[in-house]
Amino acid sequence: MTEQESKNLLLSALSSLDNKLAKAGSDPVEIRIVGGFALILRGVRETGFTQDIDSMTRDFDPQVKQLIAQTGRELGLKLGWLNADMVLDDPEVISMIVGEMNFENFESFDDYRVLHVSVADLPTLLKLKIVAAGDTLLVRDDIEHERHARDLVALLNALEIDSAESLMSIAPLSAEYPELLNLLFSQHERQD
Repeated sequence: MTEQESKNLLLSALSSLDNKLAKAGSDPVEIRIVGGFALILRGVRETGFTQDIDSMTRDFDPQVKQLIAQTGRELGLKLGWLNADMVLDDPEVISMIVGEMNFENFESFDDYRVLHVSVADLPTLLKLKIVAAGDTLLVRDDIEHERHARDLVALLNALEIDSAESLMSIAPLSAEYPELLNLLFSQHERQD
């Protein structure tokens, strides 16, 4: 599956879910997109794809979970294609770790009736990715770390960050990962 096919499938799934929620008379459901799908929507991830949408929101209520699962089954998506797993049901904890986070509305989601969808901005994605990459480096998960490192380099390029100092001005938490900074900027320099 290509990146574009993955993107289109997940966008179709969101639209289908919105229709199901509207028919069920659901209360508004907030989705704050982070992770790989946010990188794709922002045009930062140029290769590869994602199989899910990570939402920085509290976990969904049972009715919403049921309709998410139904939508996934109908479209052949994996279980958890839309999830709030990364925040462990407490977005405030993540905010305490990474600092200020900003989410923006996307025009493509304006027609939804129940879903209120926003996408993390680039500095927010950068901060979240630093934590993810730093943690995979600490536990020596080379496969995950390589993916995070590629995303980080793409984010650095998108934000025109070319030094550890300029990174620190946007993401002070990067100081907590000196080994990551060394690897990141040596990799970033090789790609320039």
